[in-house]
Amino acid sequence: MKTEKNKENYLDKKPRINPKLKWESDEDGVVLHLENRGAVKFITQKLFKKPHTSHIHLDEIGNFIWKRINGENTLYEIAQDIHNEFLENAEPLYERLTAYINMLSSYNFVLLN
Repeated sequence: MKTEKNKENYLDKKPRINPKLKWESDEDGVVLHLENRGAVKFITQKLFKKPHTSHIHLDEIGNFIWKRINGENTLYEIAQDIHNEFLENAEPLYERLTAYINMLSSYNFVLLN
């Protein structure tokens, strides 16, 4: 059982991009390329003409965050950069950043250290 003294602060985590993920960045922003694999996805590709690869375009704040995910910046540092860039448009800052990073992590787009 962890005590308060040993409890990890989520904002101290240093996310890094999963090296297995295919992605690119251009003048329009970041695009993640997600291969749809597995038996169910294979069937939906054949029956419903679903694409083999999904292309996920990040929004303005998502692009900003993605460019700071390098395995060295902590979530706290990224949050401060977001606040400085987007001011009140980023609020509620920590809740949004946490939800966003959790979503990226759940799809294995980023890894948390």
